[in-house]
Amino acid sequence: MKRVSFQGKTLSPAQRRQLDLQARMRAIDTSPFYQEVQETLSLMDERKEQGIKPDKQYFHVSSERGTVSVAEWMGF
Repeated sequence: MKRVSFQGKTLSPAQRRQLDLQARMRAIDTSPFYQEVQETLSLMDERKEQGIKPDKQYFHVSSERGTVSVAEWMGF
């Protein structure tokens, strides 16, 4: 990585925001949450290679049509 000295030179607001964003992104790479996400993704890739289907997250509850009345919604 190339280091540059900015002594005597002021940064524009956009440059300051960019440097701040880069510093925050470096902190994310070392966070435990980031490591946990990477472990989960690698586990999912292993399961995909083995042919194991993922757990079903969403399922159909009801097939009723129309608008529910307020009385039905409130349980009367």
